Parts: sequence; C-alpha cells; structure tokens
Amino acid sequence: ASCFQQPQPSFLFLLFFYPSSIISMKTISLAILFLSVIASYAYAASDALGEPSPLLDISESRMEQIIDRIVDELALLSDGDEQEDLNEDDMKKDCGTADGYPICCPGRYIDPDHDNWGWQDDSYSCRVVDGVSGNPKSGGGGGGSSGGVSGGSCPSFTCPSGIGCGCYLESGLGNNKVAYLKAGANLEFLASAMMETNKMDAKSYALGDNKSYDSFNAGATKMNWGMMRKCHPAFRKFGAAAYKQSAKLNSNKKLDVQVYKECRKHFGGKWLSGHRNGETGLNHPNTPDIKQFQRGMDWTVKMLKNHPETQRNDVRFWVSIGAI
Repeated sequence: ASCFQQPQPSFLFLLFFYPSSIISMKTISLAILFLSVIASYAYAASDALGEPSPLLDISESRMEQIIDRIVDELALLSDGDEQEDLNEDDMKKDCGTADGYPICCPGRYIDPDHDNWGWQDDSYSCRVVDGVSGNPKSGGGGGGSSGGVSGGSCPSFTCPSGIGCGCYLESGLGNNKVAYLKAGANLEFLASAMMETNKMDAKSYALGDNKSYDSFNAGATKMNWGMMRKCHPAFRKFGAAAYKQSAKLNSNKKLDVQVYKECRKHFGGKWLSGHRNGETGLNHPNTPDIKQFQRGMDWTVKMLKNHPETQRNDVRFWVSIGAI
C-alpha cells in the first residue's frame, strides 16, 4: 500500500468567508459535505495510485469558481424553505389600516376620481374611510373592482428638450396603475413602468426580455438581475447564474414594488444609470444616453404629478428613447 500523503485541502475553508447574509448555514453545510466527498475520493485515488490525484491539482482561483457555482446551485435548492420578507417600512400606517392598506390621513391625500382610493403625501396609495370605523366610504365613482378609471384625456404638455414625447389612451392601463398603487408603488415606479411597456404589465414582454444572467429583466420596470441580487436581501445569496429567481416579480406586484424601492435606495444617485445600462452604466453614469434617459424619466414623473387623474386612468405618456 502506498504511504503517499497530501496536506489536508484548505479550499474547504473558503466557504467560511461567505457572509452569513448571503448564504445560509444550511447551504454552507451542504457545500462542505459535497466538497468533502470529492476530496475523499481524490485522496483515495492518490493512495491507490501512489501519486497525487488530478483532482488535487486545482488552482485556488479555479476552486473559488467551483465553490461559487456550488453555492448558487445549493442556494436554489434551499430557497424553498425561505419566505420573502416584504418591507413594511414602505407602508405608512400612521392613520391605521383598512383591508391591509394604509388609511388616508385627513388633509394629506387626494382622491380625484372619488373611487375611495387616495394618493397620500405624494408618495403612496391609501384607502379613504369613514371616521374611525375603518369601513370604505360609500358612494364614489371608479372603474370597477380594480379601482382603475377607463378612458381619460391627454393634458397639454411640452416635451423635454431634445426628446420626442407624446400621450395616448391605452385600454386597461388604468387598472394596472391602480393595482400597483395598491401594492405600494410611488410615482417613480409608475413612470419607470410606463416607459417600459404599454400597459405597465410585467407579463407583456418576453421572459427576461430575452436576456440572461445579470442582464435578465424582471418586473414591470424591467429591473436587471445584476442590481436586484445586490439590493434585495433574499437575492443576495445568489450568483449571476440564478437569474430566473427574479421572474417571481412578474406575478407578485408587492414584491416587484418592494425590490424597486430597495434598489433605488441601495444604489442612490447611480440607480438610474445602472437601471438603464447595467454594470456599464454604474461604472459610467454620465453618458449622453443616460442623461437623456434621466430627462425622459423626470418628465414622465412630472406629468403624473401635475395631472393626478393620470395616475389612475388609461392615459399613457411616452418618450422617444431607444431600447438597450
């Protein structure tokens, strides 16, 4: 029998340098078990052959790549055990709640279409209720159970400098606007979504916008996976290869809005640059294209703010900015 021996592999300990907020201890344990089995076979082969196994002759950088891939795959397997935590800080409740939504505070909201859904502090949707009973007010108009208003009319406007723009009616858009407002969307979210799809519908474009890895798009605003996995806590444990995790935003409006707000907060002044052009935009935030996109975004937000009725009806504002 061979007496050939190798020092114990140190690459297993690389796993302990992963922050606990990125991968769970369960994932770490599974990865260690997996790599330990590989190492055991490698040493058994070394003893049998009397020489080092090729499995032991792996560079540190290559081993880190292998570990990254294993962590991604094991995290996908363990993801089903975790629940998405919706950020309650975004839901203002200083005047109470009704049916799970904030109650509109007197003197702080508008309800231009009298459908018992208000827009408070120029930042979030709220329920209009009678007194302290918590019951929705009787009467009022509206567009059915969704609260959206069909139709509408385009207000007068002036396009932003150097950018073509316009306005038209898109059937069903009002219902989608209200659905996102009920999920906690603000005007920035509505504007972002309106710039991306006609109906503000996450399911109206091809899965991922025909992109993959960090370029994969999800949600009504077409956020990219590279940014989402840095700003949303439940996504931070994943690598670029797990991009389809973000597809759940397409059917979960609250999560869609939550991740959008988290990313804007996380990236701050660079958010729009990364939203427009991914990692390249984050590294080069002041290109003419990004500045033009910013002007288009600012104009759309301004139109929604200056004409509150367009926050709930079928009016769609558009700006002529090419896709990337």
